[in-house]
Amino acid sequence: MKMKQNNLWKLLSKSGQEVTKHLSIHEILDLHFINSHKKLTPNDKKKLLTIAEDFIAYNRTDEIDRIKSPTDVSDLMMPELRGKSQEELHMLCLNTKNQVIHREMVFKGSLNASIVHPREIFRITLRYATVNIIIVHNHPSGDPTPSQEDIEATNRLINCRTLFGIEVLDHVVIGNGDYVSIREKGRWKCL
Repeated sequence: MKMKQNNLWKLLSKSGQEVTKHLSIHEILDLHFINSHKKLTPNDKKKLLTIAEDFIAYNRTDEIDRIKSPTDVSDLMMPELRGKSQEELHMLCLNTKNQVIHREMVFKGSLNASIVHPREIFRITLRYATVNIIIVHNHPSGDPTPSQEDIEATNRLINCRTLFGIEVLDHVVIGNGDYVSIREKGRWKCL
């Protein structure tokens, strides 16, 4: 479902347009945003909820093939992440067949650190009935070697997984034409 942000924006009241003018489609169609934002009129909320339900249903049926290996992750994410000047941390939400049901940029940060709190990751997973997740981020330097901070952040996520019943399958670091799977590198600590 290719939806242009401008088309969505035109459906809203003036106050709804003002509130959403700097948001992505995913942010505008976030159910929590729609239900909790006070400047959206009841009519705005009704329209957005209808579109959001269709958008979620469509994206669930338009699933990408199964993720079977870190190479699949790299093939999916490298075109988007290689050559970026800032680190971006993305999350792939997977179903029981390891098909991508949602993907989202969780953090965009400085050149040498992309630190995100586990609660931000798991908050997103709960919205999409996620079973497994894969974390992916880039190194603007082009060297995909995981830093100590990358490994520590991964292990924090692994430690939190039991609280949510969601499995962290891997953390893949994208460089300039290459990638490293933290799981395959043996830096994975399952507790």
